[in-house]
Amino acid sequence: MRSRLSTAKALTPGKKTQTSVMDKIPTEILLCPKSKRPLQDAPEELLKRINKEIEQSRLNNIAGEPVNQPFTAGYIESVDKIFYPIIDDIPVLIYELACRY
Repeated sequence: MRSRLSTAKALTPGKKTQTSVMDKIPTEILLCPKSKRPLQDAPEELLKRINKEIEQSRLNNIAGEPVNQPFTAGYIESVDKIFYPIIDDIPVLIYELACRY
């Protein structure tokens, strides 16, 4: 059992662990909240293309709001071409905040 001190050290902000929480979640259990289809890791080329559109102020989320921050990772639903970002190791699986690609 961990002591309070070791738990506090493990939770100290600014310190990164070797593996992220998302590394432990198999993509087979992640589903698109709209279509209920499985999600896949977004390929690097798609992330580059999405970030270029963000840089040029040409990308809106499904709710119609402009997307201003670039993404470092995300999941895609490939049939409907929906991109769900991962922000701070947390997948944002809110349909209205997703983007079409």
